[in-house]
Amino acid sequence: MKLVIKGAFDSTDDHPGVSFLCPEGQDPDEWAAANSRTKQADAEECDINVIVKRHGLVKIAADAAAVLQRYGDISDAPTYQEALNIVNAAETEFMALPSAIRGRFNNDPLELMKFVHSEDKNDLEESYKLGLRVRPEAKEMPRQGDAVKVEPVETQPAK
Repeated sequence: MKLVIKGAFDSTDDHPGVSFLCPEGQDPDEWAAANSRTKQADAEECDINVIVKRHGLVKIAADAAAVLQRYGDISDAPTYQEALNIVNAAETEFMALPSAIRGRFNNDPLELMKFVHSEDKNDLEESYKLGLRVRPEAKEMPRQGDAVKVEPVETQPAK
């Protein structure tokens, strides 16, 4: 039996580009199918289209594309470098707080920001106790009938 070695760039009339050992006189396709080491039973598991359908990646990609499409006027938005500087400054200021206060917010600056901007009266009172806000001084408003001292205002004559 004579073996014929066919290279990828050998010109053959029947099977151009076939590159394997094939006994002379046999059809290379039949010989390859019979002597293949590839398990055809696993072909479906390796098919990328089947994998994508099985895991729903097409739907996820479509949903992500729909979410990412946002339009708006961002002409007054900071540049990337300015935004990084803002984030870094906030991180530095947060890390300058005592560890007990940082621990209260799970060491997360975002939780602190949500707390500080909360409109809940309990959060407002706690922020005064933690020293995150300064309690405004209560100014006593004059009551009706009280004498109010009015300072005279000097005016300059018009020229």
